[in-house]
Amino acid sequence: MILKQAFNALIRIHSRAATLKRIGSPNIYSPIKIAPSNYFRYIQGPSSVVIRGREFIIPIDSMKGTATQLISFAAVPSAGGFYLTYSGSDTAVFLFSAVAGDIQTELRLISGLEDVTVTGNFTSGFLITLYGVEAPTAVTYTMDGTPLDTTITIESSVAVLWSPIIKRGDKIIDVTYGHLAIDEIIEMVDIGGAIIGYRCRCE
Repeated sequence: MILKQAFNALIRIHSRAATLKRIGSPNIYSPIKIAPSNYFRYIQGPSSVVIRGREFIIPIDSMKGTATQLISFAAVPSAGGFYLTYSGSDTAVFLFSAVAGDIQTELRLISGLEDVTVTGNFTSGFLITLYGVEAPTAVTYTMDGTPLDTTITIESSVAVLWSPIIKRGDKIIDVTYGHLAIDEIIEMVDIGGAIIGYRCRCE
C-alpha cells in the first residue's frame, strides 16, 4: 500500500491527462493519466539504437470510467424545487429555475463527485457527467417540500471501464501525440504482487 501511494504521488507530479480507448463494441473511453517512460529502451538491450513509438506509464488508479445521466422534465418547470442524492449524500435544495453551475457546485461537494460536470438548463434538462467512477452509482432526485409542478426523469448512459486491464490494440489519445496504439505492455506490481500500473509502448 505504501509503495502504491508513493507511486501514485510521483505519477501525479509527472503525468498529464489523456484518454484510453478500449477497442470493442461499443468502444469504451476512459480518462487516464500518463507519464513518460524509457523502460522499454533498457529491456531491448544496448544494441537497440532506434526505439519505435512512445512509452508511457499508466497508473491503475487513473483507469476508472465515466457515466452520464440526463435529468429531463416532462414540461418546463415554473414552481417548486428538488434536490439530488448520490451514494447517500444530499445536495442543497434547487429551485425550479436552477442553473447548471449551481448543481455542479453542489454535486462536487459530495465525496466521489469532485470532478463531476453539469451542463444544460431547466428548460431543456441537465446532463451530469461523472468521471472516475468504479461503478454506476446513480444520482437520484427527491422533490422538495414544495415539489416541482412537473415530473422529473433521470436516464443513465453508462460507459465505464470496469476492469483495469490494458490490451494490445487499445489506444491512448493524447493531446501531444494524437492516437497511439498500445503495442507492448509490462505490468508494474507492488510488494504484494498487486498490479499498480502498466508500462506501455505505443505506435
